[in-house]
Amino acid sequence: RKWKVLSMNEITIVCWGDSITAAKEVAPEERWTLLLEKMLRKKFPAKTVNVINSGVGGATSREGLLRFEDEVLFYKPDFVTCEFGNDTLLRPGKHVPLEEYVENLKKAAGLVEACGGKMILMTFPPFNDEDWYRWASALICRENLDAYKNYGGINKFCQQYREKTRLLAKELSLPLVDLYGILRAASRD
Repeated sequence: RKWKVLSMNEITIVCWGDSITAAKEVAPEERWTLLLEKMLRKKFPAKTVNVINSGVGGATSREGLLRFEDEVLFYKPDFVTCEFGNDTLLRPGKHVPLEEYVENLKKAAGLVEACGGKMILMTFPPFNDEDWYRWASALICRENLDAYKNYGGINKFCQQYREKTRLLAKELSLPLVDLYGILRAASRD
C-alpha cells in the first residue's frame, strides 16, 4: 500500500509510543508533540504541518502494533516517531522480551517504509530507580521488582533495550533521537 511522495506543501508526522509520547500528565500546550508541531510550522511557514499524537500511556510495542493500522498508517505519515519503554516491565502479560521488541520495531519501520514514510526511532528516558520502584510496586509483584536488582537496577536492565534501539537505527539507516543520552548529558551540566 504505497501512498505518496513527500508533498511539497504538507508534512504529516505521527508520534507513536507510550506515556512519554502521550504526555497526558502535562498540560496540552506543553506536550512535546505540540511543541514539535509549533517549531516545524515556524521553521516551514509555507508548509502545512500536522503532528498527530498516537501515544497511549502504558502501551508496549506489542500493543502498539495492534493499533498501528488505525492509529498510525491511517494518517499516511511522512514520518513516524517511535518510543516504547513499557516493554521492559517485568510483569506477566506486559513484558516484551528484547528480541520481540526489536522485531516489533523492525516490522513497524517496514510498514511505514512500504507506505512511503520514514520511521524515527527514539530511546526512552532514564528512570530514577527509587521513584520508579515506588511507582512500579503498585503494578508489579515484589519478586519481579527484585529481578531488576539482578541487573543492577531498572536503568541497567533498560540499557539493553536502548542499545538495541541505537543499533537498529544504524542497521536500518533510520534517524535516531537518543532521548536517554540527551537527558543524561543535560543532567550533568
